[in-house]
Amino acid sequence: MEVFKNPTFTADVKLQSPDIENNLLLTLRKKQNTDANYPWYDDVYSTTFNLDGIVTARYYNGTQMKGIPFTYRIYRAPHYDSSYWGDCFW
Repeated sequence: MEVFKNPTFTADVKLQSPDIENNLLLTLRKKQNTDANYPWYDDVYSTTFNLDGIVTARYYNGTQMKGIPFTYRIYRAPHYDSSYWGDCFW
């Protein structure tokens, strides 16, 4: 049985990229769809970009954490514009 423990620190993460400006990817390129599994897509988009992060962590007593190892995960998921479903009735 696990017992809840109060956190002992807080962390702030700031992400930045030279390839993103005004929340838009500057390296996004349109290409022709060649995927036979999704033939209804006329065009698809592809990009690669660098993402830099600065992590600042402090214990709740105010002491800064330095040299502490950590792991990170980046997940991706499809994004659908909600206006696409506006005319659907179930």
